[in-house]
This record gives sequence, C-alpha cells and structure tokens, in this order.
Amino acid sequence: MGLVKQVSSSLVKRNIQRLTSTYMTLSLMDIASHVGLASPQEAEQHVLMMIESGQVHAQIDEHDGMVRFLEDPEQYNNERTAERLDSQIRQSINLATKMKSVHESVMCDRQYLSKISAKERSRLDVPPDDVQMLYQP
Repeated sequence: MGLVKQVSSSLVKRNIQRLTSTYMTLSLMDIASHVGLASPQEAEQHVLMMIESGQVHAQIDEHDGMVRFLEDPEQYNNERTAERLDSQIRQSINLATKMKSVHESVMCDRQYLSKISAKERSRLDVPPDDVQMLYQP
C-alpha cells in the first residue's frame, strides 16, 4: 500500500510539473481538475510542497486562488552550482566504479557461470561437455 501511495504522489507531482511548461497562470481549481485531485486545497498543498522542495517555481495568490508559474531563478553561474555539479559527478564516478567491481566479481563466480552454462545447454540443446569448454578460463 505504501508503494501505491508513493506512485500516486509522484504522478501528481509530475502532472503539476507538466502544467508549468504549458501555463503561466492557473487557478488552484484548474490544477486540481487537471491533476485529478479532490479539491483546490489539496492542489494548494501539493504546489506548496513542491515550491518548498524546489521542484516548481511559483507564487500562489491565496486571495484569488491563482498560481503563477515562474522561471527557474537559478543562473547556474555561481560557485554553489559548480560544487553541486562536482559532487554529483563524483557520486556518479563512485557508483560506476562499484558497479564495475560487482560486474567483475559476478563474471568470475563459478556458481554464476555454471547457471549460465546450464541455461545455454538447455537453450541450445548442446551436450554438457561442449558448453563447459566454452566457459573455461
């Protein structure tokens, strides 16, 4: 049930983000109807959470119930952005290194190789001795 709630919430967020690329101003009622929410108040809660997390740049006029979508204020030309990009690149490199290590260890594992050879034998209908010769180091 928790996974269903996460997917539902993610879908609502994604649909709201799509609206930002189409509309400059939209009422909370329209957002609720486009996204499939029960009320404008629920739409306001979602938009506020997305504004706080930086997923959407917008202003809400509570008096009129209107949401004005704004351009991303980030100029991407400062030290903070460069540091964030550097951090993400380092994380990607570390992840790639770990994945390569796991891949190499799996490819050298005898149990893995024997399972693969058994699958190949059954798929190709080749005698066991011929397939084992293919996988020997």
